[in-house]
Amino acid sequence: MDIKQLQYFVRIAELGSVSRAADALAIAQPALSRQVRLLEVELGVSVFIRHGRGVRLTEPGKTLYEHALGILHQCERTRDLMQRTATEVAGKVALGLPPSLCKLLAAPLLNSLRKMHPGIRVTIREGLSSHLMDWLVGGSLDCALVYNVSPAPEIVATALGVEPRLLVSSIGMRLNRKRISLSELSSVPLILPSRPHATRLSVDRALADLGRVANIVAEIDGVPAILELVRGGFGHAVLPLAAVKASGHADEFDTTPLMGRAIESTLSIVSAAKRPESLAQRALAEELSKFAIKEISASAHA
Repeated sequence: MDIKQLQYFVRIAELGSVSRAADALAIAQPALSRQVRLLEVELGVSVFIRHGRGVRLTEPGKTLYEHALGILHQCERTRDLMQRTATEVAGKVALGLPPSLCKLLAAPLLNSLRKMHPGIRVTIREGLSSHLMDWLVGGSLDCALVYNVSPAPEIVATALGVEPRLLVSSIGMRLNRKRISLSELSSVPLILPSRPHATRLSVDRALADLGRVANIVAEIDGVPAILELVRGGFGHAVLPLAAVKASGHADEFDTTPLMGRAIESTLSIVSAAKRPESLAQRALAEELSKFAIKEISASAHA
């Protein structure tokens, strides 16, 4: 297995076609197919399923794809580090953001970096905290914002603050309450993400401490989909204020603070402990922290 084979494999996976990848890579299709076959022989598995419209990844292929992204990113990152001067703030940084914050933070962060450090190239991947941690450890991310990270020797985590969760309702289903207790929350029809989403775990643990369980009417992992169901009157959600603000329909929702501090999440910026931090990554982390802390403060005082 070599870097070229991984590059070829990733391009085919992304385009879903050997012929389209051959055109994009400017190499002959038979040569590209031969490299894929050599890769499959070496690994002892098939990485693609061929069909009439192209190819799709097998389960082993999906695993290889995630690892290949990390390997290729670290190769590019190493090349950047070797080519930069000791004081040059430039190069590629791969950042992971949770869905509730990606829409709010991405644009201001990139605008700020463009003005302060135009040589930094940022790649952003959006995902749940558990997925972001897997990508970080696997090498396809350099740093990420995650909720409720557990201490581990392979990561460095800096807590930025505690973000409270609110009960989110449609205007037509508003509770007209200043606050709602956890015992009252257990009787509210909820639309929640599945485990191991940080919010779901927080709700389950808080109610379990009271000997209660959540009244879950639907489980959906996507924040936009949850909010659409809330808008449609199917139930209520437990989300941070950032998710409501990022929806583009904030005026169509009502939010009710939850009593106590049982359902809240600590937001941290994390990086890999054993990989060197570039100046570009450090500059991005500093700017990201400023914007994230500002958003947490706004949520806490909502």
